[in-house]
Amino acid sequence: MKKIKLLSLLFVTLLFATNIFADSKDTKATAVPTSIANGVSVHFQVPYNGGSYAGTINATVNGQNVNLYCIDLMHHLQWNTNYIDAGNTSPEITYILNNYYPYVTNRPDALPDVDREAAAVQGAIWTFSDSLGGFTSPADVEARRQQIVADAMANAGNTTPVQTLVINPNFQTLGVGNDASFTVEAYDENNAPAANVEVHLTATDGTLSETTVYTDASGSTPVIYLTHGTQNNVTVTATAEVVIPQGTRFVRADNPDQYQKLVLATPTNVERETTAQIQWFEETDLVLTKTVSDENPEDGDVITFTITVENQGQANSSCVEVTDLLPLGLDFVSANPSQGNYDENTGIWTVGDIDAGNSATLTIDATVNYLALNNAPLTLGVASDYNVFVLNDVSQPSSDTQGKMAVGRNATLSNYSVGDVLPANSGDVLIVGRKITFASGRVYNGNLVYGDFQDIGAVSVDGTIRQDNVIDFTAARSYLYNLSDVLRGYTENGAVTFEWGKLTLTGNNPYINVFNINGDDLSAANDFEVNAPNGSVVLVNINGQNVSWSGGATVIGTSKE
Repeated sequence: MKKIKLLSLLFVTLLFATNIFADSKDTKATAVPTSIANGVSVHFQVPYNGGSYAGTINATVNGQNVNLYCIDLMHHLQWNTNYIDAGNTSPEITYILNNYYPYVTNRPDALPDVDREAAAVQGAIWTFSDSLGGFTSPADVEARRQQIVADAMANAGNTTPVQTLVINPNFQTLGVGNDASFTVEAYDENNAPAANVEVHLTATDGTLSETTVYTDASGSTPVIYLTHGTQNNVTVTATAEVVIPQGTRFVRADNPDQYQKLVLATPTNVERETTAQIQWFEETDLVLTKTVSDENPEDGDVITFTITVENQGQANSSCVEVTDLLPLGLDFVSANPSQGNYDENTGIWTVGDIDAGNSATLTIDATVNYLALNNAPLTLGVASDYNVFVLNDVSQPSSDTQGKMAVGRNATLSNYSVGDVLPANSGDVLIVGRKITFASGRVYNGNLVYGDFQDIGAVSVDGTIRQDNVIDFTAARSYLYNLSDVLRGYTENGAVTFEWGKLTLTGNNPYINVFNINGDDLSAANDFEVNAPNGSVVLVNINGQNVSWSGGATVIGTSKE
C-alpha cells in the first residue's frame, strides 16, 4: 500500500484598507485645423451617399505644422478651433499612417499624383473608422484604396502609437522609510530610444534626488530617487519635449461627439508630461508556519496540523486570511482556531486583526483515507478551461494566448492577443482578478473581464468589456496547490537521464509513469524527451523555485494528451 508524505501547503492574504492604482497620463496636445492640404473630390458608395473632399488637412499641434486625416464621416469639421489629444486609433489606421502618405512619401506603388494618393489613404482610413464600402469615383483612387486596405488587414496586427514619454514604474508601493526609485524613458515615433532628451521632474511631496535629467543612448535616464516626506500618496510628474506620434486621435475640445474627429498623420515634437503614483504604507511582517503530527501516516490514522501566523512587524495587521484546504486523501474531522473562523469547505481561516508582536494559531484534525486518494480524479479544476492560468501577476510585452487566459491579480499586456483559435462567442476569454493594463492587442471570440481597475488602450474586443468577479482565485490557488502536493507524493518509477543538454525520461509502467526532475536541469536542457508505453499516463514532478523551459519537446509511445 502506498504511503503519502504530508508537506506544508498554505498561504496568507493581508488586505489593506486602501489600494490606489494610477497610470501614466500624457498631457493633452492641442491641434488646430487650418485648411485642406493634398486631396481630391470623391464620391461614396453606400451607406454614405454623395461626395466630399478626401485627403490631408493642414493643422498645427502646439504651434507645429502637421497633417491630419479625418476619422469621422458623420460630422462636420470645425476650422481654426482647438482639438485635443484623445488617445490612440485602431491598429489598422495606425499601420496605414506609419506606412503611407504623408509619413512615407517614396513608396514605389503609390499613385503618381500625390493628391490622389492622399485621397486613397483617406479612403482606406475611412474603411476602418466608418465602415466605408468604397468610392464610386475616381476609379484609380478606389483601386488604390483597396490595395491599402488589403495591406492593412494582412499586416496591421496590433500596431499602436508609441508612448513616447514613460515613467518606469508608473505605480509602486513601499514601506514607510524606504526611498522610491524610477527612471524616465523617451522614444521616437518608431519606438526607437530618444537620446539626450531633457526631462524635468516634480513631486507633490518628498525630495527628488534630481529635478533635471537627460536620457542616454538607450532612451532612459539614470535612476532617480524620491525620499518619503509627510504624505503617503505622491504624484511624480515628468515633462519633456518628445514626439507626439502619428495615429494619435484628436477630438474637438467642446462637445467632441458633435464634431468631426481627426487623427495625426505626421509626427511632431511637443512638450508633454506624464505622471506616476507612489504609495507608502506602514509595514507588517507576517510569518506563517505549519507543522503536522505525523509526516508518514498509515491509512486510517488521525493526524493534526498546527498553523501559526505571527506578526513580527512594527505595525498592526488587519483583515488577515490564511487558506489551507485539506488535500485529497485526508478527511476533515475538526478545527480549532485561537481566533476567527475556519471554513472546511473553502479552507479559509478568517483570522482578523493581529497586532504587532502577537500571533494566532489553528489546529486541524484529519483522517488519512488512501481509498479516496487513489480513486480521486486528477483534474486542474477551474483552470482546466484555460491555456494560461496565473495565480498572481503576469507581464507580457509581446506574444499571444490562442485559448482562454486567466490572471489572479494584475495583468500588463501589450502587442498581445487572446483567444484567436476559439470558436465564436466563447464567453469570457480574458479574465483578470484585479487590474488589467492592456496597451494594445485584441481579445478574439469573447469578453474581457476585470475585477477592480482597467487601463485599456488600442485594444479591440470581439465581445464586451465588463467589471466582474467570475473566478474564485483563492479557491483555485488552494485547489491547485493541494493537487500539486498530492502529485508530488507519488512514488517515482521512471528513469531520468541528463546528458549533452538532453533531458530523457523513460518509463515502462503500462498505467502511470512518475518522474522527478531537477528544475536546474530542465532550465539548462535544450531538448526534452519522454518515452512511455502507449496509453500510459506520465506524471512529471519538477522541483525548484525559478525554472525555465526552452528547446524541443518529444513524446514517444503514449500520446501528448
